Amino acid sequence: MFCCVLNLDGEPVSPEVRARYGGRVRSLAEGDAVEEIDVGAFVAWVVPARVPLRPLWARRGGRVAVGNVRLDHPEEVRRWGGTREPRPSSLEIVLGAYETRGQCCLREMLGDFCLVIYDEATQVLVAARDAVGVKALYVGKRRGDLILSSHLEAVHDVETIDEEFLADFLIGGDPGPERTIWADSQAVPQGSLLITQNGKVANSRFWTPHAFSIANEVKEGERVEQFRALFAEAVRIRLGTESETWAELSGGLDSSSVVCMAHHLRISRNVATGIAGTITLADELGDGDERTYSQLVAAQCDLRNEVVLNPWPWRDDGQAPPLTDEPRAHYPYFSRDRAICDLARNAGGKVLLGGWGADHYLYCSKLFMADVLARGAPVSMLRLARQWSVAERKSFWGTVAREALAPLLPGLGRQCFAPAWDRIPAWIQPGFARRTGLAARLASARAARAPRGHQFEREVANNLQELTRWLPRGSYELGLEPRYPFLYRPLIELGLQLPPFLRARPLAQKWILREAMVGLLPEMVRLRTGKGGIDARLLWAFSQERERLDEIMGAPMLAEVGAVSAASLARAVEDARHGRAPATVMMLCVLGLETWLFVRSGRWTVSGRNYSNRRVSAPRGRHLAASKGGDIR
Repeated sequence: MFCCVLNLDGEPVSPEVRARYGGRVRSLAEGDAVEEIDVGAFVAWVVPARVPLRPLWARRGGRVAVGNVRLDHPEEVRRWGGTREPRPSSLEIVLGAYETRGQCCLREMLGDFCLVIYDEATQVLVAARDAVGVKALYVGKRRGDLILSSHLEAVHDVETIDEEFLADFLIGGDPGPERTIWADSQAVPQGSLLITQNGKVANSRFWTPHAFSIANEVKEGERVEQFRALFAEAVRIRLGTESETWAELSGGLDSSSVVCMAHHLRISRNVATGIAGTITLADELGDGDERTYSQLVAAQCDLRNEVVLNPWPWRDDGQAPPLTDEPRAHYPYFSRDRAICDLARNAGGKVLLGGWGADHYLYCSKLFMADVLARGAPVSMLRLARQWSVAERKSFWGTVAREALAPLLPGLGRQCFAPAWDRIPAWIQPGFARRTGLAARLASARAARAPRGHQFEREVANNLQELTRWLPRGSYELGLEPRYPFLYRPLIELGLQLPPFLRARPLAQKWILREAMVGLLPEMVRLRTGKGGIDARLLWAFSQERERLDEIMGAPMLAEVGAVSAASLARAVEDARHGRAPATVMMLCVLGLETWLFVRSGRWTVSGRNYSNRRVSAPRGRHLAASKGGDIR
């Protein structure tokens, strides 16, 4: 955790401003030691205990760097600057590179990072955030001061909700890289630099998924080998020591691939360390119990496997829900997240590997059929539609109409074919929907604005752009570092250029990953055609936590700001209790945000009950308004 204040006039930061923001950091630190770095017009505070893997500040000559930096290629960055210290921290390496190459080095850096560099002599400040936004960085301008922090709570002052953010959040969309829940504060966009000079602040984007195009002329075998090599490198550079690295293992293709690749690297002696253990979420309702697959992977890799059994949203685990910086759709699963993190931390874990990312750029919707038709190849489109409809046992003409024709229709016609998860839900107030142009924010509408024949490409880029809104925060940031091999930038760049036939075949999504993992992944996992879901447990929770939900929705805060209809939302929840919930993602979004606001207002009460939900197996209150030193890798 860190927070920085820069006086834009070049004057020393005032005592009042120091007290305000230094006090906020100390409050958020909850008793952990806070270090202060004072450079006159620039003051920073860091909480080392929150990031035990590396120092959070460094100084080199007249420059100070503050931030959280994990480099994918530290030796290369070290060569850029000629850093000679025997065991330099990541920040020291970056400062050396910045000294010789300037801002160029920040644009070319690979890894997960959010950092601020201040040059005392020139009074120039440069802030940078990694390409995908794994590390968070927030900014606010208050009179003559600029505030930058890894935590939004240290930046914002006025509890006024940004209506644009709210509109996109409620439909599970992308509020844009700059927006936050609060109107007075922004995020530094992922893949961008923020530069201040002579009192002026400017942003420049150095990486965006929208800059890549699909390459149709590719050699299948070469791409598979290239993907496998990049994926192996992505896993290798995210492993810490064997005792400190744990991994989530759902039993699905993505997390299982991460664990099996780590095991392969260890037994082939490409790495000195591996994974200490894995954590599996298992749900005995519906199709959520995937222990058949996760235990198969854990046994093959000879790993300890901890199981968190039957987690559900709004579950009272005897502790208050965390006061996270921003809402997440999955916020009601706070007790589940806490159980996962506690298991890893209590076992000495400092790193948690996850499978996030593959769904956002390797998954293939059938929107590419519309692109084939738009490019003037109806015969090829019909051939694809036949191939997919036969494999999925669906109507051929239904597939043609839904996947190829509907995306090319004007707005109203397109919406007639839209699935429930891509429509404005009934609980949104019509006035709010009109005022914010909600229909144009839906996923299909955003993809339709792409150039003719490029809707699928735009959809993939949009999905990756909004990934940062779904990455776990909160409990995962308390002394534990999530790392995501699928978010290795060179791997993403390869993935963004893959044609549809390398992304998916009928009943075989993420085809290139399946091919790359031949011989490494148990065949039962590699060839599986489906994946378990949490919908059954979510609908069960609507009844199990009826009292809590009724309390939360008794006076919905989102109704106060005119965004939702309390009565319609209540009816939708009641329908869900009887198994009628066609838009569960959007329902989770609205209830997740409402729960977050409810907790933030101080109205959540803790029952004091504790639930034991772990099993082990070892193969071996405020008013709201709305407005428009050597680090361990």
